[in-house]
Amino acid sequence: KISGMTSYFGAFSVPFESKGAGSGVIFYSDDSRVAIATNNHVIENANTIYVTFEGDISVPAKVIGTRSESDLAVLTVSWNDLNEAGIEQVTTAVFGDSDALEVGSDVIAIGNAMGMGLSATDGIISMKEQTINVEGNSLGVLQTSAAINSGNSGGALVNASGEVIGINTAKYNSAMVEGMGYAIPSNYIIPIVEELLQTGTQPKPYIGITGTNITEETAPMYKLPVGALVLEVTKGGPADKAGLEVGDVITQFNGQSIMDMDSLVEQVNKIKIGSTVDMYVIREGNNGVELKIKIEDKNS
Repeated sequence: KISGMTSYFGAFSVPFESKGAGSGVIFYSDDSRVAIATNNHVIENANTIYVTFEGDISVPAKVIGTRSESDLAVLTVSWNDLNEAGIEQVTTAVFGDSDALEVGSDVIAIGNAMGMGLSATDGIISMKEQTINVEGNSLGVLQTSAAINSGNSGGALVNASGEVIGINTAKYNSAMVEGMGYAIPSNYIIPIVEELLQTGTQPKPYIGITGTNITEETAPMYKLPVGALVLEVTKGGPADKAGLEVGDVITQFNGQSIMDMDSLVEQVNKIKIGSTVDMYVIREGNNGVELKIKIEDKNS
């Protein structure tokens, strides 16, 4: 469930509540809790989450960790709640080796298609390595002909042995295309969900900007230096606090030359969260400005 406020005619604010549905995979169980892997976009912004087990029994779930860049999230439900609901046991999924898949391998997509309950569709692996964009993040995925529809997100893609070899995450939405669904590979999923379960949301260094490349080819055209051009600064983020402005071109970061956004991201990811580093930018085309920026945790 998601709650919020909507405005009418710019004058009236009215509260609203909406509902959504997705799927998940039980990957861990101990004496106190059961852990479920799903997509981050399934539970993002939700303020109340329930997990429904076979037989339409629903119990409240807790978000343990999310990783938006990978579109993965981990939920837990307590055994106390499960027992009170009459559930005495659950089956933990067995993960298979997604690297062992071949184009043409048989697969089954399991999930809560259209929010109508447990469903399964069959197909094959169409491509082993494909890249798609989900919620602004690039994901390396498996492509399958098994039908994946709204509500299937977060559910299991299993092989002929019943092993989970992927988590369904998206479909190609076009009237001109059929049979193009996508799943995050199991070998990519396993270390992420295990770490999220143990430590919660993974720390991720960030500075809070959106930018683009100024390359050697485009620099003369815009009369700007080579580097990372700042297009947007997150309000209240590290860059904002440091005094970075839209239009600045970052040319050095922590003593390293910045040639594009990729090299900036690479340098940011090397810095320990909480550290303060030097950053050199060109402002208004020709003014050099030295700034100090404190690296923060995007997932805190």
